Amino acid sequence: MLKLLERIWKVIFDFRVKDIQKVKSDKHDYQWIAEKLKQLPNSGAGVRWDRLDENYWACSESDIKNIAKWDLSSWNLWRPEKFDCDNFALVFMAHVNFFFGINSVGLLIDHDTKHAYNIIVLSDGNLRVFEPQLDRWPTLGEGKYKCEKGVLVM
Repeated sequence: MLKLLERIWKVIFDFRVKDIQKVKSDKHDYQWIAEKLKQLPNSGAGVRWDRLDENYWACSESDIKNIAKWDLSSWNLWRPEKFDCDNFALVFMAHVNFFFGINSVGLLIDHDTKHAYNIIVLSDGNLRVFEPQLDRWPTLGEGKYKCEKGVLVM
C-alpha cells in the first residue's frame, strides 16, 4: 500500500509542478525578515512572531501568485472546527515550503478578527496577505486582515 501511495504522490507532484515555471528564491536571515515585518499595521507591535528558522527563502510576487494558482488546498471543504481558516493557512504555508522550499510564508492568527490567513514576505521585501480559502489577495490592514494583534508563525 505504501508503494502505491508513493507512486500516486509522484504522479500528482510531477503533473502539478510541471504546470508552473521554476521558482527562483533569495536567501535572507531572520533579521532581514524581522525588518520587513515592521510593515505590519502599528509596526507589528501587537503581533508576536514565533520564528521557526534562522534563514528564509523568499520569491517574487509573480512566483507566489503562480504557486497560489497551482496549489489545490483551497479545494478542500470548509468544516467548522475541523478544517477552517487556520487549517487552510497552515496547509498553504506547508505546501509552499514542501514543494518549492519557500519558507517566507507565515500563518497569522489574528486575535482581533478571530481569523487566520497567510502573511508572505516577498524577495523585494514587500508583504502580501493571502486568503487561502478563497485564493484572494486582500489588502493588509483592511477588513478581516487588520493584523494588529495576534501570532505569526513563520
